[in-house]
Amino acid sequence: MKRVTLLIRTVVAVSVIFGALHLNAASPLDRDFNDQVKSVAEMLARFNGIEAKPGVVGRHDNVLALFDFDMEQRIPRDSLEELVGDFVNTVEQWNGELRLSDACAWAEATCVFAFNKEKFTLSLILQQETFGEEQHRWAVVGVRGLREAGFYNETRVTISPVDHELHFMSFNDLMNNDYHLAAAMRAINRDIDELSFFLALLHSGTLKFDRVNHLKFHFADVPDFVFTIEEITRPGNNSGWLITSLTRVSAREKQHYINRLYGYNDED
Repeated sequence: MKRVTLLIRTVVAVSVIFGALHLNAASPLDRDFNDQVKSVAEMLARFNGIEAKPGVVGRHDNVLALFDFDMEQRIPRDSLEELVGDFVNTVEQWNGELRLSDACAWAEATCVFAFNKEKFTLSLILQQETFGEEQHRWAVVGVRGLREAGFYNETRVTISPVDHELHFMSFNDLMNNDYHLAAAMRAINRDIDELSFFLALLHSGTLKFDRVNHLKFHFADVPDFVFTIEEITRPGNNSGWLITSLTRVSAREKQHYINRLYGYNDED
């Protein structure tokens, strides 16, 4: 059985030969541009068999051509061969299509924010949703990183059990002077809703957006697998929006993956 990694390179090589035969006037840069997966929409179209990489025929080989070659550096070749081979076979048997509007598709935007002139990174998880009369939009469904950035932790401040006799005078210090401890006033059995916390910081004007540092998409539609796509910028014909990670999962593991994506406390 041919190695999957060799198959991927063969698919790319065939596309180059095709370009040389049928695009005689085209330069190598032109051929690379034609091969490049230039948008998320184009990646989905190739994955779904609606479009094809120049010179590549069939959904099987077009899905192979969507893998990032650099995965060879992160996963042992034999393991990668089996993993990718099983995935592509599953995709063909599944006969479904990837859509950004599906319930098992997420965008993850790694963003830089500023708070009191100090910059830090948060990951925003977004999904597409339908509202009104068939209107569509991206909506923020999760936030990760507030705890790591020091906005809150598991510390609990002590409000004296007799503070009520003083009409809770300690509120002044906790809410005005030591406002960074505000989250520590919550009850032991109450967790922080990071999305609400994040939106409150934005609403107050104390949290300022700076930029999106990185964007990736997560997909969990294909049975028994989860994978991500990211934009790979480099010379050559293996560039653009490519599959950069692939994990085989059980139904339980897939739910754990989704919980971690949202930043939920994922304990068995």
